Amino acid sequence: MPNDIGNLCLTARKEAGISRESAAERLYISVTTLQAIERGERHPQPAVIGRMTDLYLKPMLALQYVRACAAEVGPGIIPDVEERPLALSVMQLVNRIYRFADAHKDRQLMQIAEDGVIDETERPEYESIVDDLGGIIQAALELRCH
Repeated sequence: MPNDIGNLCLTARKEAGISRESAAERLYISVTTLQAIERGERHPQPAVIGRMTDLYLKPMLALQYVRACAAEVGPGIIPDVEERPLALSVMQLVNRIYRFADAHKDRQLMQIAEDGVIDETERPEYESIVDDLGGIIQAALELRCH
């Protein structure tokens, strides 16, 4: 796992205005362990990241952690998500959903899947639809991080 997770944990704690000692106590880990995590010397357990997310009020931290873990499996599994203002995140998600529906991509996907096989003539359209769905998922994750 990349060492930048430690930096993300440190930044999130500082932005929350919580001392290392107080954070460690509330995270049920030792100060030494928290310090090692924040320095990138020790990888945090998922449960600790979950508690950090709640304690620091930083949902993006959990997504960044999962993304870093998934990157070891293969790039692009978890989409890159930016922190944006809430209104912008909502507009982006809704607009992507409307564009998908207005282009009848849902119906196109049903037609492709109808016979249970994606043949070579359907593959480009299928890939385009999956890319559009990926954009919707990315926008939803972004909204979820608020």
